Amino acid sequence: PAYWRLDSLQAPVFENTGPTLAIAGPGSGKTRTIIAKAVKLIHENRGDPGAVALVTFTKASAAEMLQRLRKALPGAALTPKNTFIGTFHALCYRLLKAHWTRTGVSPKILSDYEASSLVSQIVRECEQPSLRLDEALDAIARFKSMPADYPFSASDREGLLYRIFEAYEARRSASGVFEKNDLVRECLRRIRAGTIKPLPVKHMLADEMQDADLVQIDWVLAHFAAGVVPTLVADDDQSIYGFRHAAGFGGLRQFTQATGAAILPMTFNYRSGTRIVHAASLIIEGS
Repeated sequence: PAYWRLDSLQAPVFENTGPTLAIAGPGSGKTRTIIAKAVKLIHENRGDPGAVALVTFTKASAAEMLQRLRKALPGAALTPKNTFIGTFHALCYRLLKAHWTRTGVSPKILSDYEASSLVSQIVRECEQPSLRLDEALDAIARFKSMPADYPFSASDREGLLYRIFEAYEARRSASGVFEKNDLVRECLRRIRAGTIKPLPVKHMLADEMQDADLVQIDWVLAHFAAGVVPTLVADDDQSIYGFRHAAGFGGLRQFTQATGAAILPMTFNYRSGTRIVHAASLIIEGS
């Protein structure tokens, strides 16, 4: 629609009806395009906001998406119950909490401090003076960035860090507790096992997917297998979560190979147009 003022690169992402990967650089209008597509899909589904899931990585981004969607759908009653807008962790927790309520369990979610304390106890028991706690925590985060059925290499499985990971998982599981890094992983495991259903949506729009790890990529693909049509927006040049083992280009490639997604570029930078760059240059030269 003309009121969205989408350019010739944004429009194909907006219009594509199948799996889509939009390669969108900074300032390319990706949030505008995602919200425009969400509104179009909601209209196509008789005004049902629950037909579309909007997924991102931070609470602030999720709040911005909700705010923009409300502005684009004046008069629509958007509530936490009839929308699926949030981070991967929040949406997975929503599915898991509903399952736990149905089954009558209420597992504890460990704080970062509690999880770190448990790892610290295991490290001390290993009696390896050269092993640092931060090294063990990073290794556990790396192993948890992979699906539960991921085929780790023999060198990984035979190493000290993997044994610490296994000991940590055994104690966590025996205590019936989870940590935040378990939420997407556990949700994916249960979706694959058929004990919980994916989000009851027809479309999934996910932003900043260059920062997704392999568990999050597989979570999207589990929804695709259930008939959900995904649109991912990403730019692997902007991946900033290497420290927490984001899959980057490899994850995007896995997504396109699994779904046959159309790869559509959004390369025009509105944030750094010629006039903006010229003005910035004058300021820098003047300083």
